[in-house]
Amino acid sequence: MKGQAVSIDFMTAMTIFIIMIAAGFYIVQSSFVPEGGFIQQVEDAADTGLSNFRESTRWTVYRNPVIISSSQSLKNEPVAIDYPFSRDILKNSVLVTQDGKELRSQHDLLTNDTVMVTDIREGKNRFDIVYTKTGNLEDRNYSSGLEHSGESAWNDQLNVTFTANGFSQLEFENTDLLQDNAHLAGSSDPFFDHGLLKVNASYSSGRKHIKLFEDSGQIRVREFFTGERDWELNLTSRFDTAYTPGEGVINLETSRTGIYTGTTDWIDFNDSDQGLSIIGENIYVNVSRDAPTSELDVRITFSDTGGKKDLLLYAHKDDYNNATDQKQEFYSPYDTTLGVPEPVEGVSRQRAAELESGDYEYVKELLGLTGLEYNISIEDTFKHGKNVPTGRTVTVLEFPVPVVERFGNASKRDMVMRIWQ
Repeated sequence: MKGQAVSIDFMTAMTIFIIMIAAGFYIVQSSFVPEGGFIQQVEDAADTGLSNFRESTRWTVYRNPVIISSSQSLKNEPVAIDYPFSRDILKNSVLVTQDGKELRSQHDLLTNDTVMVTDIREGKNRFDIVYTKTGNLEDRNYSSGLEHSGESAWNDQLNVTFTANGFSQLEFENTDLLQDNAHLAGSSDPFFDHGLLKVNASYSSGRKHIKLFEDSGQIRVREFFTGERDWELNLTSRFDTAYTPGEGVINLETSRTGIYTGTTDWIDFNDSDQGLSIIGENIYVNVSRDAPTSELDVRITFSDTGGKKDLLLYAHKDDYNNATDQKQEFYSPYDTTLGVPEPVEGVSRQRAAELESGDYEYVKELLGLTGLEYNISIEDTFKHGKNVPTGRTVTVLEFPVPVVERFGNASKRDMVMRIWQ
């Protein structure tokens, strides 16, 4: 993963904006203020009040740009980003946005892992990982069709039942893809880690991981070993066609003992409705069946690459053409670049609401306005104080303030402070 600076124009603008807040207030109704010590008292009180208000309501939201460069378009792609979260990030303060919209995402601050399922366009795609170290980024209401119970995990497309050795069930859109158990060289009962968008079944103390995702037909397998592994998949008899890049389309409606034998990096089994791809580098595949209507016996042998092996099982609609993008992505994965975090500081609506709920005397003391009466308002954000009296000398001061929303976007608001004795 490479580091790269992303545009700092926004940060420059925000810096100027914050300087305006600190130094840019002005007296609107100064002609109504009598000469003398009261002017200085009002100015000092306003300066103190503004400083204390900022201290009581401000927060910093960080936006870290993430650029994903892809050579193909991908639908509902599970994206995992290794993100270096710092220790002081709050657990429930992380979200992901794209084009100003929040995406469903899950985060593990211990493993520095962010997962989302989203469409990837060909070319460059920008996302923002947004987080804070104070307050939280509430209001999210994520839903997911990914479930786990007992030895089974499923989403709206896939339904997988795990065994100590592999799968006893593999369904895609309510259609069985297996006619008998699939043996994937497992050697222990799986341990499940179920998040919002990802279920991870781990075997043999983490030596093998099988992952399912929300809204995806992908089953990702990563195994740590040295030597060889053998898989056996007993696929449904309904598959009538297979495809490999070297052999092309293969007719499966035969009783030949050896339908296909060879080394490939992709083999797909399909009928007119569904298909299952097996994708992995240098896998030796032997396909046979006893009769045109019997189950397909698919045996796969592979060796480790540097002590591990990644493979992908991909259930899809129609024939092998619908798995082409996933095959290309497997061998030419998208490139992920992290930019530089952009801190955006301003008024937090949540903290402003908490201050607004305090009683009059408490807020007066907190803001340092002892001896004065006040009415303070920020459009759509904050309103507190007494009604402004008539027939009294009232000093009105106005300050530009940024209100920072939960996506890290800031909008200018006018803070109006009315002070009188």
